Amino acid sequence: MKKMVFSASLAVVLVFCATLAYAQQETNKIMEELNKELEQEKVFLPRELRDMNKSLHNAMEHGVAKEDLKAILVDLKKKESSAKDTKTIIDKMIDLIIGGVEPKQAGNIVSQAAHLAQAQGLKGTALAARVHEAIRMRKAEHEKLKRQMKKHKEKEQEQESHGMGHGQGKK
Repeated sequence: MKKMVFSASLAVVLVFCATLAYAQQETNKIMEELNKELEQEKVFLPRELRDMNKSLHNAMEHGVAKEDLKAILVDLKKKESSAKDTKTIIDKMIDLIIGGVEPKQAGNIVSQAAHLAQAQGLKGTALAARVHEAIRMRKAEHEKLKRQMKKHKEKEQEQESHGMGHGQGKK
């Protein structure tokens, strides 16, 4: 019996590792495609892409689609954001995603902030700073909303445990 449990556990671990390896290969393949496209379109130099590679890879692993990531990179480059600033923006965007914001929405926040900053005449590092601030503010808003939802849920559970179902509490 113990051998069967061990064998089953080992099989599960091996399948998980194989799935993980396959996903890693897929991400690497997509990263190569993205880098090639960005180089061909002269968005970033190969050296700049190498410096951003870990951040871009992380973004994809957190659910950012290749097309969305490329659009963000092209947009930031057009707004004269340096490779270093762009890398930092991507890292902050990943923080948003880790905090619970959907990848598409996180990308939209970055794009909207960049467009607003450009409309205000900002470029390069000043533009990147404005995008960072927008991400920081959105992250703070998201955290506040999560805390409020948690308090609300705790309050509902407390009311239910005291025999006061949803909607039956004091008004």
